[in-house]
Amino acid sequence: LQQPEAVPLLNFIDIGPEDKAIQRILALRESLFLLKEDGVYRLTGLDGNFSVDLFDGSTKIIAPDSAVVLNNQIYCLTNLGMVTISDTGVSIISNDIASDIQLLSSSNYNYKYTTFGVSYENDGAYFLFMPNSVNDDVATFAYRYATANNSLTTFDISKTCGIVNPG
Repeated sequence: LQQPEAVPLLNFIDIGPEDKAIQRILALRESLFLLKEDGVYRLTGLDGNFSVDLFDGSTKIIAPDSAVVLNNQIYCLTNLGMVTISDTGVSIISNDIASDIQLLSSSNYNYKYTTFGVSYENDGAYFLFMPNSVNDDVATFAYRYATANNSLTTFDISKTCGIVNPG
């Protein structure tokens, strides 16, 4: 009672422009990545000596729930398509299906809040669930990206959320 915030004012760091919202924050081994409406930012440092840099201003997340961590990389849906984000940079993994991704993430589809991602570490796979029709109000289609051979497969499946059973 009557106590100020638990975070001292000295630990406050502005991340990019104030008018652009943070969509997701995910940690990798060496960095904390902040996925904002205007790009990807990276927070690094130790013991209170933190710095934030614009990591990639051309990559903008377009479906916040698509971002997951798999094999020390972030997988998500962006304006560039399906990408991986790691300490070394951003890589597009959906070149083979670029036209499909572009269509499904157009303004005609309800993709922003129905699209979600699931990482499956034991299988080495990233699942991206999306709507497949302009009338869909849930994800009705999934892409499975296999990290072992960089291949994509598809599933017609209707889901609103996903989790991998650790057992």
